[in-house]
Amino acid sequence: MKYGKLSRKFTVLVLAAILASVFVLVGCAGEGSSDGEGTTDGSGGETYQYRMATPFADGTFIHEITLRYMEKLEEYSDGRIKTELFSNSSLVPIDQQYSALFDGRIEGCMSNAAALLSMDPRYGIFHMPYLFGRVDTFDPANDVFKTLDDQRTFILDAVFKEEVLGKAMEAKGLKTWWVWVDGPRYVTTMKKPVATISDIKGLKLRMPGGEWYEKAGKAFGYSPVSIPAAEMSTALMQGTVDGALLVPLYTLESKTPCKYYTLLAQAYDTFLTFDISLDWYNTLPADLKEAVDRAGADMEEWTYKELKIRLKDTFEQLSEMGVEIVPISEETDAEAFEIAKGVWTQFENAVEGSDILLNAATKIVYNEEFF
Repeated sequence: MKYGKLSRKFTVLVLAAILASVFVLVGCAGEGSSDGEGTTDGSGGETYQYRMATPFADGTFIHEITLRYMEKLEEYSDGRIKTELFSNSSLVPIDQQYSALFDGRIEGCMSNAAALLSMDPRYGIFHMPYLFGRVDTFDPANDVFKTLDDQRTFILDAVFKEEVLGKAMEAKGLKTWWVWVDGPRYVTTMKKPVATISDIKGLKLRMPGGEWYEKAGKAFGYSPVSIPAAEMSTALMQGTVDGALLVPLYTLESKTPCKYYTLLAQAYDTFLTFDISLDWYNTLPADLKEAVDRAGADMEEWTYKELKIRLKDTFEQLSEMGVEIVPISEETDAEAFEIAKGVWTQFENAVEGSDILLNAATKIVYNEEFF
């Protein structure tokens, strides 16, 4: 019976030791880890969680860009940044991405022009018709390439890169990289081609939505109609609208209904930004910040080159699908240019600081400042 008494005392001591160990471990865990912040891996190195949300579906060019970026982020960080992707709005819808980023539910997101415009009205510059290139060589692929080159030069220019991408976005808590996913938005129609400015007057054209699309439509004489992308094909087939403002690669890959494709550029908003929480970025040690910067720069460069490869034969493939590529004359080009300048003036009057951006763009594209 003495053994029994000793066993009970020993059991109590063991249980007390176990409970004390648990309390110590819990306390250490509470001090050393939190969502998105550094934790220690088995080798003793710090690892960081990077969760990214996008509204885009799997299997698209945009999804391919995102996957490649995530792979490079892990590669350049030697696996110390652990990535997790939530595509197709599976975690949050696009209009809630920034709030999710700022409250720490995610560390990064991919945003389109509409979301950026809600952050800074100066992004409306990419909704200015004809701003980044008139019809130059009258060869569709060459003209698209020149437009992309001019737009890229503008974005990398100190005025835009430092004032808008840099200071303004950082002041909002974001670190941003830029990617191109298609060419300009051109005029497409179902029943009749648009070869002159008079041809476009009175048409109902689907567009993504936004103030500057409305103003451009009024200036050119057509009625912009905002219709969700998922309903666009039905609206075109049923004649709810006469056509749409469409980008070339998307038109080809999605097989969006289109009989005539007129090279009359109305907007240049087919880009996306990769936005990272600056708070999260600032928790990283110097070598991981360098890895993040390297992955972002790599993505910008690769995407730009890859887009040009994919766009190279797009117009020829559209023609093979039965789409008529409609060129415009030098006279129509000149008329459209004068109309477009009126929209630029409205933008300059409405948005503070836009005159600096407009001058930077027109100096690159047209070798002169207009404002």
